[in-house]
Amino acid sequence: MPIITGRTPSGDVRDVAIDEEGKIRLSGTVPISGDIEVASANLLEGYKLADMDTGGDTEYYGYTDKDENWYIMQLTSSASRYCSGAAAYAAAWAGRVPPGQTYLYYHEVF
Repeated sequence: MPIITGRTPSGDVRDVAIDEEGKIRLSGTVPISGDIEVASANLLEGYKLADMDTGGDTEYYGYTDKDENWYIMQLTSSASRYCSGAAAYAAAWAGRVPPGQTYLYYHEVF
């Protein structure tokens, strides 16, 4: 877990760490002023597993969120690829096997 140690203007020592879930952990009391906007480091945090197809050499996992966004992960013994959309998850899941969907690298989809 990476840790940054610093001193407050009064000389108190404070540690800042990033935990295994990517959350910031502070030691002691840290005064904060102004507005703080916190964005999730995990782009897929709000998605939940909806469907699985694990019956063949290639597996498929379908995820949806509360706003009807979705993604499908295609998993082989050597790679994972993704496709995503903003509606019609049921149709996308039904057509999950190529050529029904086009699967790309994570960084190309998200």
